[in-house]
Amino acid sequence: MKRGLPDCPYCSEKRGVRKHGKARSGLQRYFCCECQKTFQVKYIYHMYKQKSEEQKLDRPIHDAVALSDVC
Repeated sequence: MKRGLPDCPYCSEKRGVRKHGKARSGLQRYFCCECQKTFQVKYIYHMYKQKSEEQKLDRPIHDAVALSDVC
C-alpha cells in the first residue's frame, strides 16, 4: 500500500507536493509546486533544534531588560 505525500508546511497545499530527492541524512525531501519550497517531514540536524530553543530562551530576556539597566 502506497503512503500519501505530506502537506506542505508553508502553504498547506495537499495536491501540489512531490518527491524531491533525498537529504544527506538519507531522509526523503519534498517540493511544493504551489509555493516553490522544499521541505522534509523530519529533521535530524541537531543545530536546527538547538537554534530554535535558544531563540525561545533569548527573546524574553531581550524584551525584559533595557540596555540602560545593564550599563
